[in-house]
Order: sequence, then C-alpha cells, then structure tokens
Amino acid sequence: MNKNLYKKFFAGAVNIFALSLFVVLGVITFNANAYAATPIIQSAKITGPNNVTIYFSEPVITKISDYTTFSGSLAGRNLTAISGSGTASISLTFDGNAFPGNASGSLNIGTQTISISDSSPFTTGYVNVLDGQPPVVSSITISSNGVNNSFASAGSYITVSWSANEPLTNSMLKIAGNTVSTGGSGTGPYSANYTITGNEPTPLPISGTFSDYVGNTGSFAMTLDNTKTTSSGTYNLTSTANTPGGLKIGDKIIFTLTPNTPKPGASVSGSYNEQPLTWTTSNSGTTFTAIYTVQSGDPDRASPLQINGVIITDSNGFASAPISGNDVKKTIVASLPMVAETVPVPSMVTTATPSYSFTSSKAGSINYYGDCSSQTKNAVPGLNTIVFNPLPNGYHSNCYVSVTDSAGNISNRGTVNSFTVSANGNTTTGYTPDTPNQTSTATSYRFSNPLNIGSTGTDVRELQKRLTNEGYYSGPITGYYGSLTQIAVKKYQAAHGLEQLGNVGPGTRSALNK
Repeated sequence: MNKNLYKKFFAGAVNIFALSLFVVLGVITFNANAYAATPIIQSAKITGPNNVTIYFSEPVITKISDYTTFSGSLAGRNLTAISGSGTASISLTFDGNAFPGNASGSLNIGTQTISISDSSPFTTGYVNVLDGQPPVVSSITISSNGVNNSFASAGSYITVSWSANEPLTNSMLKIAGNTVSTGGSGTGPYSANYTITGNEPTPLPISGTFSDYVGNTGSFAMTLDNTKTTSSGTYNLTSTANTPGGLKIGDKIIFTLTPNTPKPGASVSGSYNEQPLTWTTSNSGTTFTAIYTVQSGDPDRASPLQINGVIITDSNGFASAPISGNDVKKTIVASLPMVAETVPVPSMVTTATPSYSFTSSKAGSINYYGDCSSQTKNAVPGLNTIVFNPLPNGYHSNCYVSVTDSAGNISNRGTVNSFTVSANGNTTTGYTPDTPNQTSTATSYRFSNPLNIGSTGTDVRELQKRLTNEGYYSGPITGYYGSLTQIAVKKYQAAHGLEQLGNVGPGTRSALNK
C-alpha cells in the first residue's frame, strides 16, 4: 500500500469512529433528558425527644398527611407538625413522651412528597427510621476509699460511676488528662478507679466519651473540688439545753452545727429523741440549725440525752463521719400524768373529813378543785390516800383532783364521786356560820388554791378569819366567798399594793402566805 492510500484509509477510519461516538453520545443525552431521577431517602433518624429527621437526595415539597403507618417506637403516636418543606431535610414532630435513647421504627411516605425541581413523586413508600439520638448520662456518682471519704489525699483512690439512657459501647474516661480503664456493660453502671498522686490540678477535671451500638456518640465533662472536703473539717455541735432542768410538752431545744470552715451548698441530717430534725442554714454554710420540740408521746428521759449521729454532706456529695454534741443538761418529760379514782368517798359520810383514794402514774403535786382540799400536797406513783379538810354538812358534787409533774405537765382531772356530809355538830344544810368574834389569831395557814365568787370550803373560812383579824372583813365566817368577802379582798389588795381584782390569785396568795 502506497503512502497516499494509507492516508485515505486512516482518515476514513477516524470519520467512522467519530460518527459512532456521536451516535452513542446522542443516545446517552437523549436518555438522560427523557427520565428524570425521583427523590430518594438518604437516611431517616430519630434525632430528638419527639423528632424524626428525613434526609432526601434533593429538595422536596411535602405535607403532614403524606406520612402514615407508624411502627416500632413511632407506633401509637400522632404526627403533630412538619417543617423543612422545600429543602432536602424534613423534620417530623410527634406527640407523646420522649422517645427512649435507642428508639427506632418505620413509616410510609406517599406520593404527595415530590421533587421541587421537576415534580417527580417519591415512590419508595416504606422507610426505616433508625436511632439518631446521642446517648446521655442519666446518673453519675463519685466516691473514695479515703478516710471519711476524702478524695484529696495522695494514695487514696476515687471511683467514678455512671449510667446511661441506652446501652453503650466504646466507653472511655479521663481524669486529669489520664485515660482510666473502665468496666461495665449495657446501660451501666460503668465505673473507673483513679489513684490520687497529689499532683493533680485543682479543680480536678473528669470527662467521659462513649457511643451507642449504632454509632451515635455522647460525652460528659465535670470538675471535682479536691480542696474542700468534709473529711478534713471539724465541727462544733451545741444546744440551748445546756443548763439543768426539765423539758415539758411544747418546750424547744435549738441545735447549732458550726463547721470550722463554711460549707456552702451542704446539707445536714440527724435526729434527736427519736424525732427527725429539719436543718437549715441562711449564711452560706457558716452554721446549720435545727429545732427539737417536745411532743406528747415522745420518750421520757430520766437523764440528759446527748445528740449524736448528725451528718453533714458537702456540695460534692461527700459525707462527714457522724457528729455528736455533749452539752445537753436538761431531761425530757413528755408523758402526761394520769389519775384515776380507786376508793371513792361513800355517798353518805358522818365525818367532816372523809378520805379518798386515787392512783397516779407519776409523782407530782396534787391540785384540788371545788369544795375539797387537803393538807396532802404531793402524790406518789401508784396509790394515794388523802383526807379532805373539814367540810360543812351537805351535798358535795364539785370535787376534783389532778397531778402536776416535775416538768409542769398537768394530768387529767380525776372526779371525786358526789357525796353528802352529815356530821354531828354540823348543820345539815348550808354552812355553819361562826360568830363575828370567832376569829383565828394564827397566820400560819397556807393558801394554795385560787378563790373567787362562789368558792366554798376551808380555804374561804380561813381567808375570812384572816381578813377579820386584819380589819378588812366584818361579816360572818361562813366558808362561802360572796360579795362581802370580795370587797374585803379588794381592801386587802389595795393595802398591799396589789391589783384590786377581788379574787385570790397567785399574787394575793403569796402576800397571805408571807
């Protein structure tokens, strides 16, 4: 083949290749323009407490009614809102409680979701919704093997424990920049120990990273105050019951706990006499106070009861050893005395001084009410027999006794049964009046009961005699507190600088008994 023939052959071959290429490219161009791509789902994930995010391959126009048939963690919920229409990222909001950390499910998308470029519809239908939420730490605690839970001393170790809202993998902890070996599985607890060297920064940095089983990552970071620990502190626990005496129902003790250094944000727990106390502070942890109030039914204490077992927990969660006080000197008398009749006065007696028996649950002083009184002033636990002071002949139905214990608690009133006195030498009814000159020169009689209009009995007779001797009373000695006696008492009160009330109260009794 000569040179010219070769050139012609080569040119022809090039022309044939170019024509073929044109045909092929024309076909490709034609097919690309004839079949526009429909939108496809790149991913669908639960991305928030009530949110699902769907990522399309291109911007789409969509509406809430196009999402149906929810299953898995989406089942039973209603779609309440949709956002992002006109973009490739569509966010769906559901009602109900927050999705769990590892939630997943599925849904259907209808043909109303279309491409924004050429209006081609989404045609896949069924869509898997994966877990897209990062795992979150649900709890974290820090403890130490140091004395009193100290975490600042070299050689001791701290233990960091945490749990998550879903199963974790690849969990890692760093303390002061050092990676610490971690143990645990599932949702936890996970834990790690770190030995204190004494060279750590202050505050101590602690951080953790982890991921769930579909690759979502989470983390936490915190600092630990390793300079202020309750274990290194001392405390002073005092009370307002630091003088001898008894505490009755309603009395209070104020306890004060004072740390050697302020403990802002700390809390205190502790009880006294089996009663839980509420501790408060209003000065940034400088002092903590609690009030114990004696209540009916609280245990009695024959000797002073010291407070102990009080614990202060600082803002980092580290608790002190139990703290005690030693200054309480008062005893507690919280139970009321109880009296009950045992041997009643016969319904008819021929003596002006009948006897009466009752029981008392506690020792104390006896209180008399009504017509009856006695020279017996103190009760003993158990049986007590008393002899009433002389009573006038007649019917007596208003007598009572009670007992006041050493703390001032007053018992119930024990009723003395009604009885009639019919003694020789007494009138059968009313009171035996003494003649005006029938007076007593003795001033040793002790007045112990309140007297006023209507009072009767020996106290009134002795009062009338006394007032007659001193020139304030000129009526008959009847044993009945009437208007004449009241006027005489007012004169006596005026002469002794007392308020002129006309009845015999504590101040008047004190003056009479001097």
